[in-house]
Amino acid sequence: FQAEDGIRDVERSRGLGDVYKRQVHLSSANKFEISIAFQCRTIDRLKYGQQLLKNVQNFPTISILTETKAVEPIITEGKIVGVVTKDKTGKKKHYYSKIVTDCSGYTAIIRKQLPSDIFPKINQVSREETIVSCREIIQTKEEHSFQKQMRIELHPELPPPGYFWIFSKGKTKLNVGVGWLINEQNKMINPSYVLEKIREKIFPMCTVIKHDTDLLPGRLPLYSMVGENLIVCGDAAALANPINGEGHGPALLSGYYAARTIISAFARRDFSEESLWQYNIDIWQKFGYLGSMGIAIHKFMKKYPISDFEYLFTSGIITQKDVNSVLGDLGYKPPIFSKFIKALKKPKLMFLSLIHI
Repeated sequence: FQAEDGIRDVERSRGLGDVYKRQVHLSSANKFEISIAFQCRTIDRLKYGQQLLKNVQNFPTISILTETKAVEPIITEGKIVGVVTKDKTGKKKHYYSKIVTDCSGYTAIIRKQLPSDIFPKINQVSREETIVSCREIIQTKEEHSFQKQMRIELHPELPPPGYFWIFSKGKTKLNVGVGWLINEQNKMINPSYVLEKIREKIFPMCTVIKHDTDLLPGRLPLYSMVGENLIVCGDAAALANPINGEGHGPALLSGYYAARTIISAFARRDFSEESLWQYNIDIWQKFGYLGSMGIAIHKFMKKYPISDFEYLFTSGIITQKDVNSVLGDLGYKPPIFSKFIKALKKPKLMFLSLIHI
């Protein structure tokens, strides 16, 4: 189970990123702030990738093809038996294997080309299950006030269900960005424009070092991520966190679960869908609840304006103690009657507050 050792190596490595305080701050235009216990870190993409490459290069049975990409699956007798690749010159080659693992990110090059009649359980990701995001690395002239913090904020400039993030990357450097689940109302809004408006409001004198836009899955994991001779991992399996768009952790862990499943399949010499099904169980047990929470939050933010969301916290209907109780403080008993009275001022939120209680 070398994949597990790889995870430990990444965790032990120094210089891959900043470790945050063990909490995430959720706030809305300085009207309220809630802290959520959470262990997190930023990752330097280049150093992180190089670390993983160094790990796999230690195995003599692994060959790495540089400047080469998979372009289509090879399907024979109802099974995927390999992939077609293309190098930088455009030359194509066929590679065959007992198991194909699609780790091609949101583009999901292999998964998207699977015949639905052969792989009916592997569903596709729709446009309405996609998050558009825009990220910038910025430099402030002086030390910023968000040292070692991870923040998710709500701002009126964001189309619902949108969010703005601030991740500290050092004394004068930050990772900031915006993201939202695409729907009919917001699909034409430019995320770069929205990010610029919020960034200039909070960091008016900063320098933008890097700017990127991207698409990522914003839904529950795929209902099934395995088929005959096939496993799908990471963003290709819709494993990004729908709350904040984070995908590195789920991708790395899905690779571990896939490796464990593949080892078992080779031990049995059985590469059928049934033989690989344990991977589905592992993924759903790990990420199913988190994905459900994320989708619920997106639906709430789409249906109710920011002012209603703020009211739940500023009026005391939901407090820091309530959040802590949801996260495990079972000894806390919320004052149900007083919360009910406060919710009466906004009847449409009463049902939601009662569900929370």
